[in-house]
Amino acid sequence: MISHSFSVAPRINLQDKHHVNRGQAVSLLCRVEGYPPPTITWTPCNPQERACDNSFLNISNVQMSAEYTCIAENSLKKTSASTSLGKLAQAALYICTCSYYLAELSMMKRSALIGSQSSMTFLCRLP
Repeated sequence: MISHSFSVAPRINLQDKHHVNRGQAVSLLCRVEGYPPPTITWTPCNPQERACDNSFLNISNVQMSAEYTCIAENSLKKTSASTSLGKLAQAALYICTCSYYLAELSMMKRSALIGSQSSMTFLCRLP
């Protein structure tokens, strides 16, 4: 009987960036391959608040932008990859008293000010 033993160093596949609105939840996924199966840890991570030792890092209430690192280790190697968690601006709500045409003009001007990663809602009360 012939037996072969082999080992494969850990490899990580992790999305570079995640974007989420403030106060929302996000799950970061660290896909890891290797043999023997690598152990996974996340940093920063507080084990009293969430599980830090599996493929998913669940963050229930995003309050600020941060960088998280997934670390995979087996008997051959320890490797890591990082991802950025970016917080999007909250949507703004503008209430105006205007005619239909003035509302259109106002929306175009204000949309240019907020940038492409934010959204605005306009409520216009017609006279």
